[in-house]
Amino acid sequence: MAEKDWTKYVVLGIAAILALQLLGVDVLGAIEGAVSSSGQTVAQQPAGTTIVYQTAPTSTTEKPLPVETLKVKVLDKYTMNPVQDVQVQFYAPGADVKNPNVKPLDVLTTDSEGTGTTTKMIIQTNTNYDVYLNGSSSYYDRKIENWYINYNPDTGKGTLIANGKGYVEAVAVGTFTDLSNIPEASSSINTSAGTDTIAYDESAGDGSAYFQIDIGNRKANSELHDVVLCFMDSDGDMEGDEITDITATFVSGDASIVLESNLLGYWQDAMGAGGKACVDVADVIGPGRKARYEIAMTINEANWDSGEEFEIVLDDNGDASGKQYPSRSTKATQDKVIVTVQA
Repeated sequence: MAEKDWTKYVVLGIAAILALQLLGVDVLGAIEGAVSSSGQTVAQQPAGTTIVYQTAPTSTTEKPLPVETLKVKVLDKYTMNPVQDVQVQFYAPGADVKNPNVKPLDVLTTDSEGTGTTTKMIIQTNTNYDVYLNGSSSYYDRKIENWYINYNPDTGKGTLIANGKGYVEAVAVGTFTDLSNIPEASSSINTSAGTDTIAYDESAGDGSAYFQIDIGNRKANSELHDVVLCFMDSDGDMEGDEITDITATFVSGDASIVLESNLLGYWQDAMGAGGKACVDVADVIGPGRKARYEIAMTINEANWDSGEEFEIVLDDNGDASGKQYPSRSTKATQDKVIVTVQA
């Protein structure tokens, strides 16, 4: 059989492709798209496509690119209003933010719209960082764990995405209930012995007394974090033998606010030489949440001299005057009641 001459078929094919191209049909693009599924070639991204780069390189072909303009939005958790004058800070991975000599690589400070912007081109795509919200004195600090940069290579602009949202959530610092506002007490307790002060009255008592306190957050749209109740002896005038028993009993309110029943050991550890001892109360106290506890004491009147006193203090961040980082702020203002004795 004679061998076929394929020349005329090639010529006819080329002519057909040219004719279709003249009619506006992208035959070559269609062929390229079909071939791309086989892995032999990959179609180009259309202009303007937003490409998401994760916090770490996803492949060896995705090299870090400097973000020319990086923005972040910070909104209040409860009101969704913009949060001004807080910072989103980028640190090297593993940075010790408690060390005052460790500085952030870049800082985005929010404006009245809750938007922070940097054009320093220090932060790059496909790069690991430790990212923190620095809430100053009004909002709680926290490390932002789940984040990435949504980056457009055509514009050089990027936006920080946190926990799948286009904004960072900020939690306002709450306000403690007034410990010196005693809702109930035994007749041997003088609840108006002075500013923020109550006194055990030896002339009216028999060596025992009780008073109730409220532990909670009285500020709307806010939280109190890592709440503690602390005994303190600021002037160190107590010997630790003035009280032989001190207990706490839940009365009413939020059962998630938990105060240990046996408090004597904490009280003893705090007495003398300007000491303090704290007991955990709650991880988070939300807006308007509180619990009422009754504090009962057994007193050695012979050992508790007039003018000697100790303090019961509510504070956050896990300690009396405990700080958060990287802001180095103590956050919530302490609230206290001073407990003394009168003849």
